[in-house]
Amino acid sequence: MSHIHIERTHTLGFAAARAAADRVAAELQREHGVRPHWEGDTLKVHKTGLRGELVVSDNRVIVNVKLGLRMRLFRSTLEKEINERLDVHLTMGAQSERNPPEAFPVSITNPHAHRT
Repeated sequence: MSHIHIERTHTLGFAAARAAADRVAAELQREHGVRPHWEGDTLKVHKTGLRGELVVSDNRVIVNVKLGLRMRLFRSTLEKEINERLDVHLTMGAQSERNPPEAFPVSITNPHAHRT
């Protein structure tokens, strides 16, 4: 099984970082059909061929994703999309609530099918 591991520091504080994680979860659910749920301070997501978690703290988020056989072909594309989402939601903080980004062009179902 292939893994993606990303750690990021932030200055949002716990409540704002958790709200950012909720926004990411809502996007992933709407755009890709992943099923998110919270277990304590950890947002867990799953979909066929993919299991992930985003651990939130006062000043850091840690993302771990395990990819199944089919999904591992798209590892670099998925890692890039995760980093882009973190960039948007962690660096913009409250601003991303006022001006949410457009949908990301990469599909987890088919990363080569760009949205128009």
